[in-house]
Amino acid sequence: MYVASPTLLLEKTNTGETTRHDTGMSTASFTLLHVIISLIGILTGLVVAAGLWKGKRLDGWTGAFLLTTVLTSVTGFMFPGTGLDPARVVSILSLVMLAIAILAFYGYHVAGAWRWIR
Repeated sequence: MYVASPTLLLEKTNTGETTRHDTGMSTASFTLLHVIISLIGILTGLVVAAGLWKGKRLDGWTGAFLLTTVLTSVTGFMFPGTGLDPARVVSILSLVMLAIAILAFYGYHVAGAWRWIR
């Protein structure tokens, strides 16, 4: 059973004890880590967007954005769940789009057909 607290999602057993996550962390700690990674991804994405708005390429920030968004999707799969729920579908789609973006950015250096937005 999951119990929502103001800041975390805690997994409780029938005896009321907080269980451990597969990573060795408590579910609450793992959720906090997942949220922190997500927030870093959002912040770095805003910095990259601001750079694009000003016509500047911010390669370091872009790399941090891509890494944290991949980590957000991957850690999302580590939460308990059964079947293919909407969150996992979004994560799969996100990872596919991120793989294309990483290939375009690092593999093809955003050149040629990979740079269709000017």
